[in-house]
Amino acid sequence: MDDVFVKKSDPILEAEGLKKQYGELVAVNVNHLEIQRGQVTAIIGPNGAGKTTFFNLLTGFTRPNQGSWVLNKKSGGQNIPTLIGGLPTYQIARAGMVRTFQVTKTLDRMTVMENMLLSSQKQMGEKMLRSVWPNWKTQQYLDTQKAEELLARYGLKEMKNNYTSTLSGGQRKLLEISRALMADPELLLLDEPLAGVNPALIEKILGYMRDLANQGVTIVFVEHNMDAVVDVSDWVVCLAEGSVIAEAEPKNLINNQAVIDAYLGR
Repeated sequence: MDDVFVKKSDPILEAEGLKKQYGELVAVNVNHLEIQRGQVTAIIGPNGAGKTTFFNLLTGFTRPNQGSWVLNKKSGGQNIPTLIGGLPTYQIARAGMVRTFQVTKTLDRMTVMENMLLSSQKQMGEKMLRSVWPNWKTQQYLDTQKAEELLARYGLKEMKNNYTSTLSGGQRKLLEISRALMADPELLLLDEPLAGVNPALIEKILGYMRDLANQGVTIVFVEHNMDAVVDVSDWVVCLAEGSVIAEAEPKNLINNQAVIDAYLGR
């Protein structure tokens, strides 16, 4: 177990012995890491530190060489552990952990609203037998209302009928966040949500992240903008060469010598 590991009082996610290796290259080697429920946790580190690979492992897009990770879901005040390591991506999303991507994955030949509706969970119209029942229309109406509320919250309602190919880079980031929220996640992973975004929109996205945490959604995000990390994070984890080298509150981590060495060199 890492010497830097900090036990959390109410972890929503626990990763144990998580390792991904490509030949001789060890991309991720996390002995133990816990993510505190209801907080904003930043994952920082130099380029090539394994941050995105770590996200890919947690969400099933990459298979690890070894390790396990557990999502703890609250039920009646109790934590119900769900072993999500090894599950396919769609089952991980259904379990309550959803992610966005460093390079946005919007479907350009579909409208903004169509992109949103794709993320709605357990749609009756997707099943052959259930699709002949009229109830699926009620569900579609409720999903559409929910999508419109999210688009309005994130400033995209006027573009709901536009093809996503017409959106700016910042708007695509907002659409990915909105689309992820259609799945009602308990844990939302954001891979560089501020990359390529103008300063005014950065402030808005940081505000949205804080609002989501206040509403009970746990946020974990990868970011290089240290001002943003310090501004919005409750906790920061630093990766270097695939391993956790430090974790602490942001005000304490920015002066950590191991973190400084990782970014600037000894």
